[in-house]
Amino acid sequence: DTEDFDTFATENSIEYVDFIKLDTEGAELDILQGAAGFIKKSVIGLSVEVWFQPFHKNQSFFADVDVFLRSLGFRLFDLTLNRSSRDVLPEPTTSLIPGPTKRGQIYCGQVLYLRDGVHEIEGSRLLGNGWDANNVLKLASIMELFCLPDCAIELIGTAREKELLPKTDADRFIDLLVPPVGDKNICYNDYLNYVRACKGKIRSPGAQRVKRLAAKCLPPFVRKTISRGLIKTRDLIDNFV
Repeated sequence: DTEDFDTFATENSIEYVDFIKLDTEGAELDILQGAAGFIKKSVIGLSVEVWFQPFHKNQSFFADVDVFLRSLGFRLFDLTLNRSSRDVLPEPTTSLIPGPTKRGQIYCGQVLYLRDGVHEIEGSRLLGNGWDANNVLKLASIMELFCLPDCAIELIGTAREKELLPKTDADRFIDLLVPPVGDKNICYNDYLNYVRACKGKIRSPGAQRVKRLAAKCLPPFVRKTISRGLIKTRDLIDNFV
């Protein structure tokens, strides 16, 4: 016998839930549907195992989970995939227990769904408990834990603009989320200046010497031809990527 989470939480005086993690071999959607009340009310993030291929009886699939969570205001932020190679070309392993392989068809994965805090703060406010400084910092912390500092900075910046966070506190949190440059920690504004300075800059001394030598020795029309060829190659690579 089972009981849905909404009923269990009510019976046990659980007032809110911030984050849910599920790995229940295909029953994830049933559990999520049984927790829909709390998901709408207070949940800001979920990590859920999803299936792309039939593996368990009466299982749900990724598409089902995605449709359900998107209807509640969540967005996909990360996806880790597991693959399984066919028996005709097995991978060598010392383990007697079958497990994920490096090649082969994807069969399951772990997805990270978070509320789009920026969108909700600016408009729809889908979170039942509403957005305040506490919920903003909870979501920003979860984003940092899952290696999404850019998303956390965007969220904190929006909360600062909407006066959910004091400017001094928001600026300090943003500075703490900036990745180090080499072994040096820098503030957010210095990081943006560093990025702008890096764009189009040839950092290798050897490359700089070659560029200066080419400028001296090659006729202008040759330099222009080479430049156009390099630009076309760059654009071709960009289109391919």
